[in-house]
This record gives sequence, C-alpha cells and structure tokens, in this order.
Amino acid sequence: MLKSIKLNRMAVGPKLNENIPVLTQDQYWGEVSKDEMEKILALIEKKGFEWFKKELFNQDRKFYDFIFSPVRADWRFCLPVEKDWRVLDLGAGLGANTFTIAKEIAEVTAVERSYLRAKFLELRKRAENQNNVEIMAADVLNLPFGDNSFDLIIANGLFEWLGATEKFSSPQKAQEHFLREVRRILKPGGWLYIGIENRFAATYLFGGLDHSGLRYTSWLPRPLANFYTKARTGKKYQTYTYSKAGYEKMLRRADFQNIETYLVLPGYNVPKYIVRHNHLSGLKFLTGQVLGGLNFKKRILKKIINWPLVARLWRFLYFSFAIFGQK
Repeated sequence: MLKSIKLNRMAVGPKLNENIPVLTQDQYWGEVSKDEMEKILALIEKKGFEWFKKELFNQDRKFYDFIFSPVRADWRFCLPVEKDWRVLDLGAGLGANTFTIAKEIAEVTAVERSYLRAKFLELRKRAENQNNVEIMAADVLNLPFGDNSFDLIIANGLFEWLGATEKFSSPQKAQEHFLREVRRILKPGGWLYIGIENRFAATYLFGGLDHSGLRYTSWLPRPLANFYTKARTGKKYQTYTYSKAGYEKMLRRADFQNIETYLVLPGYNVPKYIVRHNHLSGLKFLTGQVLGGLNFKKRILKKIINWPLVARLWRFLYFSFAIFGQK
C-alpha cells in the first residue's frame, strides 16, 4: 500500500524489520514496560492473537477495552468520513483508532516511534486480516510523506508529547513544526484530529498528575513549571498542553481553517459523550446524563451546572478536548 502514498523524495529508503518499514531509531514507551511488551509479543507469536485477546479480556477488561473498544474512535462521527479516504494515524499506540476506522475507509497508515508497538500492530493486522492497513516505525517530527497525501491525520494523545525532544528550542516550537508538517501532507480540504488534555482542567487544579508526573505544573507559568520540574525530577518541563484558545491559536497560525473544539467525557481516550464547546444546552444535558443518580455531591454539582454562568465557566475546566482543523 505504501506505493499508493507519496513518500517524500528526501526520505531515506526504509529498512524492513519483519515486514515493518523502519525509518527512525527505536524509542520505547507505552502503557506496559518494554519487558512486558516483549513477553506479550512472544506469547502472541507462540499462542496466537486470538488467545491473547481472550486472556486479556478475562484478566484485565479495562486494558482490553483500551486496545479493542471501537468507542475509542467515536470522535470520527464529528467528521464527514468518506469510504475512499486515506488516513494517517500518528502515534497509533496499540491500534484502537487505526483498526476501527480501517473498517470504514480505503487505507490507513499507522506510525509508531516504538518498533515493539509497531510489531504489535503488525501482528494485529495479520490476525484481523486488515489488509488496508500499513504499519511503519517513524519519527512523527520527521514525516516521510509527500505533499497532499492524506484526507485525515489522527493525533490522539500525541500532541503533548511532541515537546519531549532536544531538536527544537522549546516544546512549543516542536509542536508548531508538527502542525506545519501535518498541513503539508494533508490533501486540500483534509482534516486533522487532535485528542488532547486541557491545560487548565479542574482535575489538575485539584491535585491530578500532569504529564510531568507532578501536580499543578500545567497550571503554572512555563518558566516556573520548568524550574519546579527540574528541581523535583532533574528534567525539563516539556509536555506542554494548552487551553481551548491556545490550541485554536496554534492551529490558526499553522493556517488551519474551520477549527472546531468539542468537550469529551470521560476523556478523549474514551469519547463516549461528545458535545461542541459552545453548545451550552448540550453541555447541561450531557452533565445531567453523566451525573444523574450518582452520589449527593455529584447531584449538587448537576444542579449547579445548570446555572448559565457556571456552565459557561465549566467548559473551560473540562478535562480534555477533541479538536478538528481543516486544510
């Protein structure tokens, strides 16, 4: 399928490792440790992918749903997806978005920086006989594709991690570079989807851990967050997230059009409920559905949210967003 996607002429020819094109140095990260992933892959190769799915379903239903639940790609219903679309899933993870949307469109290219995760995707592809999926290991900050290649690019749970690099003078510069590159390889009229946390989410204000592994860093001014993170961990603060206005400003500067932000519950990784940011009546209805019949404190919150001013402010404290922009 790679023959149907225009590769950048400047890209170095990929080497193949077990049928997976590898265009970057390996860098592992993931929901499980590298050792655990190696054990999972060995078991899949020995006992089969269906055995793995059954065992995971019985032992860890939450992780099973994280990998296999089609609900994780429900953000797609916000777009006019066509059957002939070519889609690029950047930071594809273990394939929740890739393999759900692959059943509905022409072709998907899934990119992972980690070779082990790319190998998991390849084994899943074979098991599910999803021949319109192409897997590759590549650096999302050095995309090997030619101009105007894709109708949709997925960046789910990726954007905040782009700044964890020394290739750019700041995390924001890395993120801005990514947006320019994504726009370059989108077809005219093509869409970018970003699933991402809200920098000013209430959860972080009340002690939730930021991507730094620390509390409150997302709310702090960047220099102070950097100083605090260095003092606590010895590392820079590089996992930048933004407010709704901040994300939309970055997209406009990268020349994206028709930008739309949605609120998602429980979060962008499980977008079970989705409502436009500016749809206050939808937000009130959604809150009522989610909080109805729960404990006393949440029932009180449900009543408070119905106050117009509170509802307007509450939007800006939501945990995460689904954001769309068009070339």
